[in-house]
Amino acid sequence: SASANFKLNLGKWHPFVKGTWNLRKDKNLGQDAYDNWGIQAVMEYYPFAGHKIVKDLRFHLGYAYNETTFKGPWSDMNNKGQHMAVIGMRWLFKAK
Repeated sequence: SASANFKLNLGKWHPFVKGTWNLRKDKNLGQDAYDNWGIQAVMEYYPFAGHKIVKDLRFHLGYAYNETTFKGPWSDMNNKGQHMAVIGMRWLFKAK
């Protein structure tokens, strides 16, 4: 498995990109079962940066793609590609 992240802080805007790769082996057969790779891209917006109470309120828009390729005895299975889009809001705050 491997992953790589790239993040930027551009004031109120925080873009980031993440890539992943994984190779799965079947222990009983000693062969590769599948490999999987994916990419995610997200833009976060912090409209209240600098305000003490709501500084961690953020809006985000993201896209992800994930593909699985089956190998060995499973190579007759259909490979799977999945797209996902996300839009939302998140607020991290401390509860005492």
